[in-house]
Amino acid sequence: MRYQVLALFAAGAAFAAPVAQQYGGQQDGGQDWQKVWQDQLASMKQVQDGMGKHEPTPAPQPKQYEQPKQGETPANPEPVPPPKPDSESSTYPDSPTEGGEESSSPPAPDSEDNSAPSSGGGNGQKVSSSKAFASGAGCKSQELSGPKAHDGYKCYGNTADTMPSKDKWASWDSLWEGNQKLLKTACTNLGQGADNSEEQNKMIGEAIQKVAKETMVDARFILAIVMQESHGCLNVGATNNGVNNPGLMQSHNGESFCGASKSPAEQKKSIEQMIRDGVQGTSDGEGLLQGIDKYGDIYAAARKYNSGSCDPSNLNNAFSSTKSYVQSIANRMTGYVMSPMQEPTC
Repeated sequence: MRYQVLALFAAGAAFAAPVAQQYGGQQDGGQDWQKVWQDQLASMKQVQDGMGKHEPTPAPQPKQYEQPKQGETPANPEPVPPPKPDSESSTYPDSPTEGGEESSSPPAPDSEDNSAPSSGGGNGQKVSSSKAFASGAGCKSQELSGPKAHDGYKCYGNTADTMPSKDKWASWDSLWEGNQKLLKTACTNLGQGADNSEEQNKMIGEAIQKVAKETMVDARFILAIVMQESHGCLNVGATNNGVNNPGLMQSHNGESFCGASKSPAEQKKSIEQMIRDGVQGTSDGEGLLQGIDKYGDIYAAARKYNSGSCDPSNLNNAFSSTKSYVQSIANRMTGYVMSPMQEPTC
């Protein structure tokens, strides 16, 4: 600080010299020069006093937003900052994330749909009765082993417990093989046009097994109903006793075969739908599955399917339908193949 003061006096002397020349010729020049010198010293002292005490210039304060009065437009509206980017956010725009609302994660790809087609009132149903699973009418595994099929006909009693139990039912392979001789000539035998092709008969077997697996109805029972109702003839006509009964299983107002002129894929789909209509029912009526769940065995379910009504204490009560129907189903479960017209009456 001492050196700074000496420097200031030296600067004052340097400044005083030209001032003295300016006022030296005047009568009162000494007095004027002395005044100027004193003024300069005072100015230098102010500089000295201020050295080392520089205060930082205060930063300009942001303009304060004034809340306008009601109905008044603000003269200095507060600027709205741009939205802050959120690169780490795992949510999608406009997707709610809290309060139990929709998840913000992207939708999962659709999984493969193995359910039955949407047409038909009973589609999607499965056997649920524990009694049905115990009797064999419901079958979860579809591992259908059993004795070798025997093509014969026997008269049983009029209740389910007098008819063949599941351990007496022939194996699927044996029943399917045994019925080939009837399938190949079914339409000719019924006078219903051209017989099924070998490929079409294969489609029938595949459709029965597929629907059986989905519904847990024993595939052998489905085959028995197909053979009883139509002999497996794809071109079979519909019967109508107040209700239209078409197709392989003569279902309740279901579908008929699409025709051999259609593509193999369309024929396969049509055959499968006829089986579904008979097993799961249609929008107009029940199928085998509903009778199985209601009564718990295939024999009462068969009577209900044929007659629309069932008296479990007398399954030969046909309610104006086919009296021997249940007897014939019981025989088909063990291997009977003859056409219904040749059945003995029990």
